[in-house]
Amino acid sequence: MRLLPRFFTTLTITSLLLAAGAPLGAKTIKFPKDDPGIIFDVPDDWTIEQKSDSTVLLCKSASGIAIVVFLALPGVSSIDELKSSLKEWAKSTSEEMADVSMSEVTAGKTGPGMPLSLLSVKAKQDGEEMICVFAGFSPAKGKYFAVSCIAPPAAYKDGGEATGFDAVLDSVKAIK
Repeated sequence: MRLLPRFFTTLTITSLLLAAGAPLGAKTIKFPKDDPGIIFDVPDDWTIEQKSDSTVLLCKSASGIAIVVFLALPGVSSIDELKSSLKEWAKSTSEEMADVSMSEVTAGKTGPGMPLSLLSVKAKQDGEEMICVFAGFSPAKGKYFAVSCIAPPAAYKDGGEATGFDAVLDSVKAIK
């Protein structure tokens, strides 16, 4: 009966490969709730708060150090408008901060290959350095979204709570 050990070996390898593709301890979110356009994963210990306006979703890391905000942008109709919206969001977020330094909008991709527009802001809030990362994407023609993460620099280092933001961005997929 050599088939049985071979079956279990194949089953184990398949299970390990499937598990490697899915984050451990993650919640899958469809956004916006009323008319989902994207699906993504957040770490299991993050809190999720759907704002009364269904176009805003607030996610917080376990300790609240990293704050992630998702926005649906129904008024945006092009990539250029998306980039402008990112800049405006970054400016309004950093208005109350000091020593603000904003990057230019650059291009990137999510894990599944969806194009991203990225922008970062370094600033001080109440004397503490903060890094704000803004990303915008269009999973389908006519649907535009933006997401940001605000956290102190240490939270973005290996093992820091904001490193979960990279995993969130990498998991964003279009709902078809």
